Amino acid sequence: MTSQKNKLGVYYSPEDYANFWRRIAAWVIDLLVLSLLVSSYSLLFVYCTDGNSSAFTILFTVSLTTCLLYLTVIKASQFSTLGFWCTKIQIVNLFGEKPSFWTMGFRFILLTLGPFELIIDLLWLTGEKTKQTLRDKYAGTYVIRKNAVPIGKAPIIQSRLDVLGWHLVFSEVDIPE
Repeated sequence: MTSQKNKLGVYYSPEDYANFWRRIAAWVIDLLVLSLLVSSYSLLFVYCTDGNSSAFTILFTVSLTTCLLYLTVIKASQFSTLGFWCTKIQIVNLFGEKPSFWTMGFRFILLTLGPFELIIDLLWLTGEKTKQTLRDKYAGTYVIRKNAVPIGKAPIIQSRLDVLGWHLVFSEVDIPE
């Protein structure tokens, strides 16, 4: 991993950051897609197996893999998820580029296993000028409108945040006031 010290990141116009309702709409659509996929897997396994425990393990593994691929690889690709496509938003890193698989994987882990509950995470973005959730801050990502163009560059700095008993240190673009 390369150091971000002395590097410049990009920032966008305040209206280019995806707001709470746009992100909620994307989440609802993506959860519906994932629910349909996992439900179809479940029906397939019920009809094709006799309900033994190894079939459940396979179903769980396939479902988790589907969620991981959908919420990491597809979400960060040029195609995006159906929710991101319908709401015309995308994820970028601090440099305005598509995030890596590892960054998206880390973001997925923070969503599923991390210290940030989804509700707290989503509510957090309502008070942020960059509309970042806590996991976005920690992963170094922004959710922006699809056609957003950076309006400037600024140094990437280390910031500290104390929230819910957690002491977080993360990199962010030092956006001028």
